[in-house]
Amino acid sequence: MKLLKSAYNIHLEKTENLLIKASNQANPAIWLYLNDLRTPLFMLEALSRVTDKIYKKKLFGELKDEFKSFEDALGKIDHYVATARLFENDKAIPEGLINYFRQRAYDAADDLNYLLEVNDWFDGLALDYIANEIDKLKWKDADKETAYINTFYKDEIKEALDFAKETKFHFDNVEEDVHELRRKIRWLSIYPQALLGIFQYKSPASKPLVHQSKYQTTEVVKSPFNLLPTVIKTDIPILLDKNNFLALSWTIAELGNLKDEGLK
Repeated sequence: MKLLKSAYNIHLEKTENLLIKASNQANPAIWLYLNDLRTPLFMLEALSRVTDKIYKKKLFGELKDEFKSFEDALGKIDHYVATARLFENDKAIPEGLINYFRQRAYDAADDLNYLLEVNDWFDGLALDYIANEIDKLKWKDADKETAYINTFYKDEIKEALDFAKETKFHFDNVEEDVHELRRKIRWLSIYPQALLGIFQYKSPASKPLVHQSKYQTTEVVKSPFNLLPTVIKTDIPILLDKNNFLALSWTIAELGNLKDEGLK
């Protein structure tokens, strides 16, 4: 089985199904936002980041940019919707200001609808092109891909750690420090989801150490993002320590809270 090719095909199919349904909606962008197209787009962006480093093909750099711009457009809608909701029950905030954020959400949706139209997402041409290019590529064997993915993942961990060490874990800027660190370590959580079974937890799981227990809140333990998928079967999965992975999840959530509080 070609592991990365299989993962692409699965996430592309999910994206295609949502786009087909959205094309019949009054406001496709809003419908896609409400029906969580961001998740499969994150998965596809993660895959393109991995394959860009492994295969060094121009195609994957282009796909990475394409999926990111698509996801960013949905993220823009989410930003304005979340901001409006944040303040809508605050009597100190004028209604006109809240309406401003609501209108910006619809403006962002208009921008996305235009992007969907001109980039051939609705008529299926964009996805057909991607699927055809992926099908033509000469993919490596499963064991070689797994070895490359393992090296890639370790490099990503080192990059995130080096970034944090540069400021001795002291951050002054919400966007360039807190949010950037969160972006870097969030990918470490997304890759195992995107790869659909190539990453698995070590079994049996070890009992959490004292310093690890505090990270295992009910919310973290029950998060669907911490249940590693097994859609793709492989005899040589990359094994992760579950206690450390849950601690990573807690850290991502807390950095998100810090970022939101700072922006508020």
